[in-house]
Amino acid sequence: SKSRKTYELGFYEPYITESGTSLGANIYHRIADIQIDGEDDRRVTTGGDISLGRPLGEFTRGRLTLTAQNNRYDGEFDNYNTRSVGVGVTTNTTDHPFFPTEGFRNAVNLEVGIPILGGDAAYSKMELEHARYFEIRDGGWVFAVRGLGGRVLTGELRESEWYRAGGDPRMR
Repeated sequence: SKSRKTYELGFYEPYITESGTSLGANIYHRIADIQIDGEDDRRVTTGGDISLGRPLGEFTRGRLTLTAQNNRYDGEFDNYNTRSVGVGVTTNTTDHPFFPTEGFRNAVNLEVGIPILGGDAAYSKMELEHARYFEIRDGGWVFAVRGLGGRVLTGELRESEWYRAGGDPRMR
């Protein structure tokens, strides 16, 4: 748009080896208008991540993700950098990757923010997600139930890591 310049570029290769090892990478430059304690500000986040995944069974994959991002504010809030390591396990029995009519998806993720290599944030958090799909009538009628929960285990999350309801399509 004329007023905002947000960029995201992602790459995912599901089979970098014959055994099913996957590789993913993302880089981004995001701009967000935020409000904290009644104060308006604009956050510019620049960063990226790289992930390696491995099959753990017929429907289950494990993943290791390294993330680096820098957060800059136009106003009064303190700038900070996040460096994190994440591990996750996902089970997916759905019948279609984009338009499932039956099956489920479960995901468990643990992320640890580490104050090294320029990182300021020290925390650990866990997220759980479940989605279940039921075909209720032939012709594409599907009933879906989704839930997402997260908890800070140690430390304190910075503003860009907070859990928020709304906005993110997973949180509605």
